[in-house]
Amino acid sequence: MASPAIIPLDAIQSAPIDLTTSFDSSQISGSTILITGGASGLGAAFAHHWASLGANIIIGDVNQPLSERLIAGLRSQTSNSNHHFIPLDVTSWTSQLSFFEEAVRLSPTGGIDCVVANAGINLAEESLTFEKPPDYHGQLVTTSQGKKLAPPAPPQFKTVDVNLTGVLYSSHLAHAYLPLNPGSTKCNPNPHPGPATSFKSEAANKDRHLLLIASIAGLWPLPNQTLYSVSKHAVVGLFRSLRVTSPVRHGIRVNMLCPYFTATPILGTAGKVMLSGAALTEMRDVVAAATRLVADRTVVGRGWLSARGGGGRRISGRFRWGGRERRLGGICA
Repeated sequence: MASPAIIPLDAIQSAPIDLTTSFDSSQISGSTILITGGASGLGAAFAHHWASLGANIIIGDVNQPLSERLIAGLRSQTSNSNHHFIPLDVTSWTSQLSFFEEAVRLSPTGGIDCVVANAGINLAEESLTFEKPPDYHGQLVTTSQGKKLAPPAPPQFKTVDVNLTGVLYSSHLAHAYLPLNPGSTKCNPNPHPGPATSFKSEAANKDRHLLLIASIAGLWPLPNQTLYSVSKHAVVGLFRSLRVTSPVRHGIRVNMLCPYFTATPILGTAGKVMLSGAALTEMRDVVAAATRLVADRTVVGRGWLSARGGGGRRISGRFRWGGRERRLGGICA
């Protein structure tokens, strides 16, 4: 067990991201990037953009037809055969382990530069688990014949299984596989702020990066979305914990992206109704923020709130919600 004296007590992070400075997106070229839940929504948008920048994209998803169409499109558009789809159920440890192992085998470099833990769901019926609990007491009452009914089934928490357990599996495996990336070196926890340095050789361009996709729901509770909020708050907690130790112990950059409401399949009908008349975050802004975190190797241990109205900003202690400025419970990235 490590001595408490050598365990950092604060976040290991680079200087705040200066959004007025440029960065070299070509750093993505040649990288092998794994994206869970990459068949649609943000994952697909990331895949398209990063493939256009020269990355080798490997997506994992449960939707095989959609995934295969996406990969076929990427190969056609980029003339790069190193884009792949691997069937993945993020709630299954065996499936995740196979995903990582097969990704290493398929990677043209024999390693993984970046893992994007993106897979997530928000099931409408599950969202009301606490708002509309079943009548368990009524189901357990003894009948007139003196017989008790079978105990009711436990509630389903698939949202938590996918959004939290799946992310934990992906993050755990990322910590096992990223340090094995051939030619990679430990990240610099205290790089100088400014544009990313242009590397002189392909070997020096290898990375060890874990990007966690959280949500505004990880910073502020959403009414009638308890399970989704719980899962995303947990991802924020995971980020805040890993950025303390991962750069030092494993040389891994751990960053987090918290998109505001974006027009993706996960938003669902209920979400669209709730946000009726409100501006959504543009997909291109979320992609741009994620690209900065992936490409700029000087960014270590930082969270980014991609908010409506263009671009994004570092997460601070306050956020405007419902026309008023509110505190975010001490969240500060």
